[in-house]
Amino acid sequence: MRRTQGFTLIELMIVVAIIAIVASIALPSMIAARRIANETSAIATMRSIAIAQTQFKVGGKADVDSDGIGEFGFFAEMTGRSLVRNSYPRLNSPVLSLAFQTNSAGTADWFVVGRSGYLYHIELPGPGGLGIGEFGAGSTGGAAFFGGTIDDELSENHWLCYAKPASYGTTGVRSFFINQSGDILQTNEPFYTGLFNGPIRTAAFVPGTFGITGKVAIGTLASDGNIWRSVN
Repeated sequence: MRRTQGFTLIELMIVVAIIAIVASIALPSMIAARRIANETSAIATMRSIAIAQTQFKVGGKADVDSDGIGEFGFFAEMTGRSLVRNSYPRLNSPVLSLAFQTNSAGTADWFVVGRSGYLYHIELPGPGGLGIGEFGAGSTGGAAFFGGTIDDELSENHWLCYAKPASYGTTGVRSFFINQSGDILQTNEPFYTGLFNGPIRTAAFVPGTFGITGKVAIGTLASDGNIWRSVN
């Protein structure tokens, strides 16, 4: 009879060990590459949001005080998901991708958009410049505001957006900030991750700042105790 040749247990264990070693070497590199790709995408997304805000304002999509000067908007307004400021019609031609219509936090919570491992939220100034967030608007409703009423005058000149990793260390490590200046800032803060862990409204502003119309801290200590640096 012809003898059947096979693998011994030792040989199989050696193969498994080699695969484990290769995986342990390759996996961190794969995670790092994914993280870098997500961060690069986040920077590009922040620029897209800034462009959309300019189009929304210049186009006069919202002019609540009827002074002929447009105001900046929220995700739900710029994507045509909701009525604009609850009284203006929805945008027939949205200025921002429809991908920003989905609220990752749920329809009844603070409006947070998730894209490529990052979470984004926008704020506009209320009375005194206090940041006003956006609640999840229903598919047929108007935009809802978290924390007060939007100041029509201040919202003609100010807005901000933060972006943070959905999972720090896995989907990204840098958090980003942008406002009406168009400058993108970055910081590395492990606490800024997931839906409900910061950054708060004035995180990237100079210490002692009350509202989002104040001075942004660039390369110096900010209100959150971090250094926010310009993205090159």
